[in-house]
Amino acid sequence: MSILAEIYISTYAILITFIRIWLIIIFSVIVGMFTGILSARVKSAELILVPIVDILESVPVIAFFPVILLFLLSYIGGGLGVELAVDFLLVTAVIWNLILGAYEGVSHIPRYLGDVSDVYGMTYWQRLKYLFVPAAYPKVVSNIAPSFASALFYVTFSEVISLGNSSYSVFGLGSVALQYASEENFSGLLILLFLLVIAIMLNYRYIIDPWMRSVEKFSYEVEGSLRESQKKTATARFVSSAVQKANIVASSGKRLVTSAVNTRTQHARRREPVLTSVETNLIVGIPLVVLIAGALYTLWIGGFDDAFYTYILSLNFLYSALIGLSRDLLRIVIVYAITLATMIPLSLYAGRKKKSGGITNMAFQVIYSIPAPVFAPFLLVFLVPVVGGVIGESLAINMVVLMITYLSAAAYIFFNVYGAVISLPSEMRMMASIFGFGKWMEFKYLWFPAMIPSLITGSMVAVGSYWGGLQVSEFLSVGGKTYAVSTGLMKMLDEAIALGPGGLVYAEALDLFLVFFILLISYLLWLRLYRFSKKRYVLE
Repeated sequence: MSILAEIYISTYAILITFIRIWLIIIFSVIVGMFTGILSARVKSAELILVPIVDILESVPVIAFFPVILLFLLSYIGGGLGVELAVDFLLVTAVIWNLILGAYEGVSHIPRYLGDVSDVYGMTYWQRLKYLFVPAAYPKVVSNIAPSFASALFYVTFSEVISLGNSSYSVFGLGSVALQYASEENFSGLLILLFLLVIAIMLNYRYIIDPWMRSVEKFSYEVEGSLRESQKKTATARFVSSAVQKANIVASSGKRLVTSAVNTRTQHARRREPVLTSVETNLIVGIPLVVLIAGALYTLWIGGFDDAFYTYILSLNFLYSALIGLSRDLLRIVIVYAITLATMIPLSLYAGRKKKSGGITNMAFQVIYSIPAPVFAPFLLVFLVPVVGGVIGESLAINMVVLMITYLSAAAYIFFNVYGAVISLPSEMRMMASIFGFGKWMEFKYLWFPAMIPSLITGSMVAVGSYWGGLQVSEFLSVGGKTYAVSTGLMKMLDEAIALGPGGLVYAEALDLFLVFFILLISYLLWLRLYRFSKKRYVLE
């Protein structure tokens, strides 16, 4: 294939994939806003939907594919069935962090804003329009960048899937990347990589970055921006005096709001919501339970019953699955520690230095968006032999696995914390400046409390996505040679899927095992962290 042909095919494939991803992101934003707001405002929805979102975020994208593909091919068939399966899997790669972002934003609304909405007797639609959507919007938008990066990272495994001896694909970046990799066409991969980097930069510069910067006007501001406040301030003494007076006014305002809430007018009473909390939970919770029960029953009779009775009840299977799980958990702990150590300082720097932060963000968008099959062959073919000669091939493969897993989800923590930093009210930064906070005091009392809710959301999504990164990297074939870790739950899943229909029951059993574990972690860890952050780190 000539260079011009490779350039044309690569450019067209990137364009098709970008269009596909953006259509799916727009759909996911709408669904994510609705689901996140519902989860934050209704207790029954929170207890049902948040753990389910955590499960679906954590189960690797490719694990869905055999079941979804066979279902859609059975009922729809042809190219449309494959396209719908691909689109569904891309939705599973981008939507969950958008739901959690909306949930975080609405669940951390300052209480005084709820009091004000009570005073004015706002209807459900008014609260949705003027309170819930503006609160959710910054958190959802801050997750657009990592969602796009996640979609590109997993697009290869969504656009192309091998099920035993059968292969299903749609045209796009993923199919072209896998074709070049299978042919060991490194010149084609380099051309594709070069064009992809340019496309990601243009996409970030003209679409994502302006969208992310639009959230600054949705912070809980009392006055204008910090820069405007600084321009209007003649001296720090004058500002300090003004702040003291403002505190007096604010205290009076709080007393006024409290008094108004406690002694509501008859007009406000007439406009209060009719439904009680118990009634709302029942009206929302019962249909959700019915829908989920129906979906679980459909999955159960579709093959998961065989997986449960054949493998889950087997002690040998549970033992091997626990060993694989323990190895993968160790990898996740290592990657998560590295992610925190690198992403938190960088996100704080980029958020505080907004002008240079745009360049930093663009660099991260490029790094974390490149699909694994584009760079994994280079790491395996060139890095493993060199490093393996020093530390051994097994450790070298594990190092590559950690690198790919890190790149699969570190962006979630970066962009979530970055979004929290740029949304911090400017008067808080001004107060820190007035009182002469040093760097440590500023971090301890300003940036750390501001980023905790977003860090929890980013961590929940990142840890869930690490399973996908492990699944992508623990069992790879390049140029006829297989690179695999010795033990891992995701390696077991890869090997089962590679067997085709004969391994589906075993793959479904591994999915069930992972779902049980993630459900346990969701209730014991993530929901508790969210409740803690709502009590401790809400702007008042």
